[in-house]
Amino acid sequence: MAARELARISHQVSTAAAHLRGLARDLFLRALGVASATPALPSVEIARKTAEMRGLATCPGEKCELEIPIQRLPEAVDLPLPQAATAGAAGVDLAAALAEDLVLAPGARALIPTGFAIALPEGYEAQVRPRSGLALKHGIFLPNAPGTIDSDYRGEIRVIMQNAGSEAFRIRRGDRIAQLVVAPVVRPTWREVPELVHTPRAAGGFGHTGVSMEAGQQNFRAARSARATGEESAERNSDADHAEQNLREVPA
Repeated sequence: MAARELARISHQVSTAAAHLRGLARDLFLRALGVASATPALPSVEIARKTAEMRGLATCPGEKCELEIPIQRLPEAVDLPLPQAATAGAAGVDLAAALAEDLVLAPGARALIPTGFAIALPEGYEAQVRPRSGLALKHGIFLPNAPGTIDSDYRGEIRVIMQNAGSEAFRIRRGDRIAQLVVAPVVRPTWREVPELVHTPRAAGGFGHTGVSMEAGQQNFRAARSARATGEESAERNSDADHAEQNLREVPA
């Protein structure tokens, strides 16, 4: 009985703590001037507003620009700054700062310099991603993609490239070899719990839904049905909890 009562009290404390965290978050968003953040993208909005308040970023409309210090190293004296290829591109292109051509044999990999170093503001990262054209046409990919550049890293940006194709691939000075995408970072605050909230998927992973579209749709419908059942059960449990609380508050 004592264990059950302790579990109930622990649940109530956790619920109250979650409620307080939600209130604190709402107050923080209001202070930043965010009227309503999209649930899937609150961290992006917070990062943008915080950067604006610090004078680091300008976000006219839907376009957000972040000023980042960049250092040109001697080997990049004649190379352009990393830049986007199109107006809607998410990343900027990184070029190879090679002194001479490098031939990447099938199965081989190499570390390619870019000739630039950057100083990201705290709260941001830069992701080094492969270029789709190189992957499709030549089998060239980045084995650690996406590579992460932390805000406190001050070394040269270098790209690990590997040839998964059947023919040798030549990399020349100035070739666009990868993309760099700057993104906000959310630092987790861990709250250890004895068990996690159950979901219909549970521990399913590594292709557990199969590859056919029909199987995927069946899994989706089953998960949606289970979720609806769980929500109804949670609502009933919540009503019962409220009723029990009201009975306890009635004076004897």
